[in-house]
Amino acid sequence: MIQRPRGTRDFGPEEMEKRRCLEAIMRREAAVFGFREIATPIFEYTELFTIRSGPNIIEEIYAFQDKGGREIALRPELTAPAMRFYVNELSNSAKPLKMFYFGQCFRYERPQSGRFREFFQFGAELISNPGPESDAEVIALAASIMRRIGLKNYNIRVGHIGVLRNMLAEAGVDSEVAPLILQKLDKKEYDEARQRMRDADMEEEQIERVVDITNTVGPIDVLDKIEGDARDHLLGIFKILEAYGVTDIEVDLGVVRGLDYYTGMVFEIDAPVLGAEKQIC
Repeated sequence: MIQRPRGTRDFGPEEMEKRRCLEAIMRREAAVFGFREIATPIFEYTELFTIRSGPNIIEEIYAFQDKGGREIALRPELTAPAMRFYVNELSNSAKPLKMFYFGQCFRYERPQSGRFREFFQFGAELISNPGPESDAEVIALAASIMRRIGLKNYNIRVGHIGVLRNMLAEAGVDSEVAPLILQKLDKKEYDEARQRMRDADMEEEQIERVVDITNTVGPIDVLDKIEGDARDHLLGIFKILEAYGVTDIEVDLGVVRGLDYYTGMVFEIDAPVLGAEKQIC
């Protein structure tokens, strides 16, 4: 008997009814916030994902040559395709440009509880001036969706990747090496992160300062540990979110992303009640 590929799932009628209901709620809420849906191909040129993330990402995605010898990859996420679509065809559109998307993604990683090789991603992009207003609106949309689907006891953690990127740059870390360090920090693999920083000739005091920042979690007061534009940006976001009525949030400077297109605010939402699948965003 032929089995389904490892890391994939089948969904029966009852499950599909639930999934379509949730998808409809997300789409309606995005529309309320003024976002409009786009769609991109399930496969793209591999270069779209390696150009900013580096060749190492090849080991984590489904990449192959098609019959014409072109390097193709199944999309591992939807942000890069959305931005490729924007650059190709939408860059002259009126701003702010609000887009959302929903679709299947594929990553070649070890299947485990809550992680699959084929999964679904919902996302939104707000392209306008890079101010706290835009970032706050996206977080408010995510929080509103959580409320609409009836999820309770979830956590919103907000950080700013610019804090760590600036620290690594000031320590003289090459821009091509920094994402490799950030990837290890993102996975909380501190021993490997420390070694990569040593290999980049960072001093031990600088290394421990970076690790300490990734463990900075708590109310807005913890931002006193940092200074500069990133701090001001986060303070602005929290103030605007308060006006939205979003108060169940905290600062987490350990929210790290190794992909190069993450340069500013980053946030995550998790719901412990969901167990191994607790990370929603």
